[in-house]
Parts: sequence; C-alpha cells; structure tokens
Amino acid sequence: MQPEIRRIAMKKSEYVIHFSGIKEETETFEYSLGDSFFRDFKSIEWEGGRIGAVVRVGRRPDGLTLDFELNGELTVICDRCLESFPYPVNTCQRLFVKYGSQFEELTEDVVVVAKEDNQLELSGFLYEYLVLALPVKRVHPDDTSGKSGCNETMIKRLEQHLVTEKTEKTDPRWDDLKKLMDKN
Repeated sequence: MQPEIRRIAMKKSEYVIHFSGIKEETETFEYSLGDSFFRDFKSIEWEGGRIGAVVRVGRRPDGLTLDFELNGELTVICDRCLESFPYPVNTCQRLFVKYGSQFEELTEDVVVVAKEDNQLELSGFLYEYLVLALPVKRVHPDDTSGKSGCNETMIKRLEQHLVTEKTEKTDPRWDDLKKLMDKN
C-alpha cells in the first residue's frame, strides 16, 4: 500500500475489522462506499461513485482470509472526449492476512499484521481494488444503436485536428536498405 493511502486509511475507522470479534466460521461485513470515501481518497482515476462492498472473513490457524466483492459504479472521465460517465464495477479479490511482529506487505495479496494490533483497516485495500477494476483506457460505451456515447462537439474538434498519413517520396537507397531489413 502506498504511504499516502496508508496514512489516509489509518485515519478511517468505519472500515476496520477487529480480529477478536471473528468466529471460526466465515463472517460477512458490508460497506457502502460513497461521497465520504471518494472525498478522502481523491484520485485522478475517478470523480466519485457508489460502490457496495461485501467482505467475507474466514479465520485460519495462521491468520485470516478476506474475500472482497465490489459492485457499483464509478464516475470516470472519458479518455476520448473528456466528459464524465458512469463505469460499472464488478470485481472480486482475495487477501490473506498472516500474524507476525509488525505490519508488512509480503505480496499484493498477502499482508502480515501484529496479532496484538487486533484489527485491520480495509479502506486502503478497497481503494486499491477499485483502481485495479478500472481498464487502462476509459471510453464512453456505444449506445444501443452502436453510436459512440462521446460528446459529439468534442469528437468533431478532434477530427478537425486528425493527422492523416501521407506517403512521402524517399531516397531509393533507403528503400533498398529497408528491403534488406524486411528479409531478416
């Protein structure tokens, strides 16, 4: 977890799971991620959203297993026309929590916590799982007729500045060299 995310997560208390309250079988915790969550975790990835989070916690002899299920919508910016649109999120992630002497992230899905801490703050993990649920390129989906949902005015402006590939005359000596490269 990044230091800034960890600092914000440590301030939050509504997303804390206390180990002592967890029984041997699986327990389920439900959270609603809304304006306050997205205000605390300002991100260039989204403008806000409404996400339902279900966390199933199972006790193991050496720690805990947390299964995260995140469903809802994030308001993201379209990479093509720069307008906001709701992006559906539906993701599942698993986190293994082991007991040790101090907090440490071993891998992206295994963390170590001190047993005497008796709790784990989930908000940083929720943030990271939402970021992972988003595609690299975010573009308005097409409507039912197959037409782009992007802002038409912006698309027209982009088309005005579209660079078309022109064929240029090249030196024939370079053409011969390119032929040699193509053979290899």
